[in-house]
Amino acid sequence: MARALCCLLLAVALLGAPVRADAAWTATARGTGAAGATALVASVAPTVTGSGPLTSRTFTVSWPVPDPFPTPITGWQVVRESSLLGAGLVSNGSCAGTTTDGVPGVTQPTRTGTTLTCTDVATVSVGTVRYSVTPVYLRWVGPPSPPSPTTV
Repeated sequence: MARALCCLLLAVALLGAPVRADAAWTATARGTGAAGATALVASVAPTVTGSGPLTSRTFTVSWPVPDPFPTPITGWQVVRESSLLGAGLVSNGSCAGTTTDGVPGVTQPTRTGTTLTCTDVATVSVGTVRYSVTPVYLRWVGPPSPPSPTTV
């Protein structure tokens, strides 16, 4: 009986003992290293012009190319806010974009000199609208621009 009790106490002591884990690694290279970092900054508010009848408006959205260019931008998200339909509406036309690297609504605007431009087509009466543009780099999404002035 004493032998069984001794074995039981030994088993409890071994199972209940804390387990220690260590990890280490070594580097075999010498010298110094450095890495650069960058940030996606918000653009200025875009300018917007509207044309066509109220039931089928075409809006041209323009904003300046970021300075200095090229910043690491692979596309842009263009979002429409409407007084009748609400905020966060995905644009249509050349502003609509596609899902790229898992990021929805990424468009490649037309570049003319120092200006980026896309066209949004609204096929319903949207009231007054404002637009914001957001830079995208691969899967990173920067901050949105301030909204454009309101356009009818």
